[in-house]
Amino acid sequence: MQDTYRPIRNLALYFGFKSVLNTTRVGDGYLNQSYYGNIGNITGGESQTIARPFLPHIGVDWTFLQNHELFIDISENVHTYAKSGFKLSNSPFAVTEDAYNNSRNSIRPETAWTYAIGYRYHDKLLNASVYAYRTNFNNRLQQISSGPGVNPVSTVANVDGVTMNGVYAALTVTPLRNLAITNSISYNHAVYDNNMTDSDGPRLGRFLRRLTLSFNLTNTRYIATMGENGNPMTAPSAYIDQSMLIGTPRMAFGAIKADF
Repeated sequence: MQDTYRPIRNLALYFGFKSVLNTTRVGDGYLNQSYYGNIGNITGGESQTIARPFLPHIGVDWTFLQNHELFIDISENVHTYAKSGFKLSNSPFAVTEDAYNNSRNSIRPETAWTYAIGYRYHDKLLNASVYAYRTNFNNRLQQISSGPGVNPVSTVANVDGVTMNGVYAALTVTPLRNLAITNSISYNHAVYDNNMTDSDGPRLGRFLRRLTLSFNLTNTRYIATMGENGNPMTAPSAYIDQSMLIGTPRMAFGAIKADF
């Protein structure tokens, strides 16, 4: 539900909200004991319900000159629980039945507040936009593993908050009526807000806070993926199974589309 209020001709104010009611249920699954070993049953016949009756959205759009706009956007959202294969994601159902029973009453859904401010320009030749955003995640879900990297023991838990900041810019040039050339660039930086600790002290968070993920087309090395093994928290897996995968140092891609 949303409405628009225009106090003056070139200023639009948006107010609204959405509601989410979702139940995720998993049926009975099969676990190949020959591959995973005798670890017990996987989660089956369980469900979790998320109810968020009021997730607000506020927006401002100001056309301060012809073809020039400034906009602000603020919104809250919630992430529903995913169905997932065993240990393939941070779904609370992607674990053994015992691990799920230990966490079922403490698991909370991820929520996020997003704040964005930006600028747009558009005419017959150019369409350009640039905006900066900040997202504050709460109750972030994380798969946590221990044991060997080949078949670790995994559980899913809330690891507090994550703060993400980024900038996005795009440009579309239309030199001819049926020809459009588009390019974009983006930067994103996300960190955990707190360390996660166990009986041996801080394990997860501090080293990630100091790690900058970057993408560069000029032969620069960067981390493309991390946490594929669930971020083990205890030695020796914590030192050898962090699974930080190096990204492609140079990459180019494009698309051609024709309509008749």
